[in-house]
Amino acid sequence: MKAGLMTNVWEVTQKNHTKATGIQFMCSHLHADIEDCFAVGDSENDLDMLKAPYKMKRQSPI
Repeated sequence: MKAGLMTNVWEVTQKNHTKATGIQFMCSHLHADIEDCFAVGDSENDLDMLKAPYKMKRQSPI
């Protein structure tokens, strides 16, 4: 389990699942192209999503 940057906030996910794997799953489920997605992040828990091996058209820096 990893704490976010905010006090008293915990993000709990299944082992080996991140926001990046969530985006990949949703694109597959919705038959969407990953290049049509964009990622926005402002916290440590967004790093996997922003550094994912696939490249989205638009990404925001942290």
